[in-house]
Amino acid sequence: AKNIQLLCQKLINEFNGEIPANREALVTLPGVGRKTANVVLSVAFDIPAMAVDTHVERITKRLGLCRWKDSVLEVEETAAEAVVEEVTEEVENIAE
Repeated sequence: AKNIQLLCQKLINEFNGEIPANREALVTLPGVGRKTANVVLSVAFDIPAMAVDTHVERITKRLGLCRWKDSVLEVEETAAEAVVEEVTEEVENIAE
């Protein structure tokens, strides 16, 4: 509850009551980390972003998309690249 109050105060005082549409500003809000920021960007602003939680991290590592020693940020980048490549392939197949 404390972070919610602090987040609301910061939104009003620093962002004129508007939710920022960029990750750098979002993560400055109390209680907002990279995963939450990515969800907000994706859902609220239709900006492509991938939220990597423990499950996504484990699955990508077990599938061999990422190395076991990769950080969450590295997993996010690798998984996002894989998704972009897959979508690009699908679009190219449709165009043929």
